[in-house]
Amino acid sequence: MFEDKCFKPLFGFCTCLYADLRKGDVVMALPPMESAKLCAMLGSAFYTYLILYDNGCHEIVKVCQKDGVLYVDRPYDATAEQEWSPGTDIKFDWALSAVKDLTELASKEGEDDECRKELFTGEIKNGNCTVSFKDGLAVSEKATKRPVVDACYENPVITVEDGCIVAMAEGSPTIRRATTCDQGCCG
Repeated sequence: MFEDKCFKPLFGFCTCLYADLRKGDVVMALPPMESAKLCAMLGSAFYTYLILYDNGCHEIVKVCQKDGVLYVDRPYDATAEQEWSPGTDIKFDWALSAVKDLTELASKEGEDDECRKELFTGEIKNGNCTVSFKDGLAVSEKATKRPVVDACYENPVITVEDGCIVAMAEGSPTIRRATTCDQGCCG
């Protein structure tokens, strides 16, 4: 289902689960308006990576849509498949797989122009490192945080800006919710 699709970053996308996501589940339910928004953003040509997190534990999933249903492939980037309940926060962030997919997309000259529209110039912070890009190609990488152990921090500090997780680190356990989150669900 994901093979014929291209990666698309969804800057600022923030929502939460609408129903349980159990181990082995391949369909993810979001609040109806957010689900429709995500389906429209992805269309039939794209997939993205989303991070589900709660109290420092997180799981990275790959998401695409077909006929208005959100399908997930999981887990990615050394995270573990977990049980998630309604209200669990979900955000787009630069997972390592997303950075890798963006780099591979940029290196495919003459490939699908629709996919190549997603090329990027700038820096991406994914919690563990900062990667600098020019025209979609990674030009440098610098470690900024210590690695996550077993997909959980013992005492996490999560920094959120404009609906995206911009950093996760050890420290006092605090989570600041983005104002862009649907307060009726994430509240």
